Amino acid sequence: MKNKYIGIIVIVLIVVLGFWYIQSVKQEEPLENPFTIVSTDVIESWQFKSSHNDAGELERGVITEISRLEDLLDEEGSNDYILYVGIAGQYILIGDGENAYEYLGKALALDSENTGLAWHNMGRLMETLGAYDSARIAFDRMIEAQPLPAYYMSKIDFLERHFPEDIEEIEKTKKELNSI
Repeated sequence: MKNKYIGIIVIVLIVVLGFWYIQSVKQEEPLENPFTIVSTDVIESWQFKSSHNDAGELERGVITEISRLEDLLDEEGSNDYILYVGIAGQYILIGDGENAYEYLGKALALDSENTGLAWHNMGRLMETLGAYDSARIAFDRMIEAQPLPAYYMSKIDFLERHFPEDIEEIEKTKKELNSI
């Protein structure tokens, strides 16, 4: 009888240790950011003034939220695309463009062809960082992925602010919007 329990304990220990080993040595491939900043764009600083980078309570709240969202990644039933976009949004709140770019890239690595949200946010981030040619590409890809009226309007607003001389593209985008 004693040998039976020892055998069961040994099997349970092997299973637990095997599971632990697999989890501890599991090497996840980092998600490759599919969005490359255009060579004509120069980002002078990845940091920018934003609503929550106060070195106080607002910033601490953002850091807490980033941690909470990161804990949800890879959980059963979670949507990692939305979580990555959410984490990037939190980094934008504290003016951390580099981490926002990284997390938007992770979202785009998961889905760059069917959903425009990460493209939209990448376009806005690039605009904030002064990388207007890169932002323009992100806005184009946003519409390719998901041709929603709000995305067309966002692109038109961007073009009118930063490329007002490109009347042909602005009019083309307005025409596409009106045809939806």
